[in-house]
Amino acid sequence: MRNEEKLMKKTGRPRLGEKKKTHRVGVFFTAEEFTKIQLKAGRVGLTEAEFLRQLGLGKEVKAPPRIVNFAAVKEINAIGKNLNSLTRAVHSFKVEDAAGITNSITRMESILQETIGRLLEQ
Repeated sequence: MRNEEKLMKKTGRPRLGEKKKTHRVGVFFTAEEFTKIQLKAGRVGLTEAEFLRQLGLGKEVKAPPRIVNFAAVKEINAIGKNLNSLTRAVHSFKVEDAAGITNSITRMESILQETIGRLLEQ
């Protein structure tokens, strides 16, 4: 009875059954070809074998989605809100200092460019 209980409580990955990979293909590559395959597989986050398997089966091999830097997105949104506030102030004639507005816009543009640059680097 204890053996039966152990068998029933067995955990882990379910058996693959028909989906088990049993056929192997041996392929030789030149050093240049293999380097290209390694680079392309690395770009999409796959092993060389999985990369070639997906290509061979006609599947579209895509790069994984980029990780979003939420702090940078928040900063860009804040800059956009400030720019909208300045625009509204100019249109409603609440601001009479055109040079101050120009300086503020120029400063926000440079901050925006720096933030976008940092976002793209990651």
